[in-house]
Amino acid sequence: MKKYFFIPLLFCVMYLGCDNTSKNWQWRGVNRDGKYAETGLLKQWPADGPQLLWKFERLGDGHTSVAISDNKIYATGLYGDNLMLFVFDMTG
Repeated sequence: MKKYFFIPLLFCVMYLGCDNTSKNWQWRGVNRDGKYAETGLLKQWPADGPQLLWKFERLGDGHTSVAISDNKIYATGLYGDNLMLFVFDMTG
């Protein structure tokens, strides 16, 4: 029962934490329409792929998209019956 309360709460926190005036990132862009204003992106990946800056392999089961707000990265993972919210700084 706890996870069913936590999921809507998580989305509320993620929605309130993202705004259109700062460099916050959210799924499908600041207007949630799949349009992004970034420039200078690579046209093709390097042969070895992009440089891996950091990784975290203990998010648990499930699929989630991340939200970025105020230099923090938010993601969720499922451990048994518990849905966990993970918050990272920009260095992981």
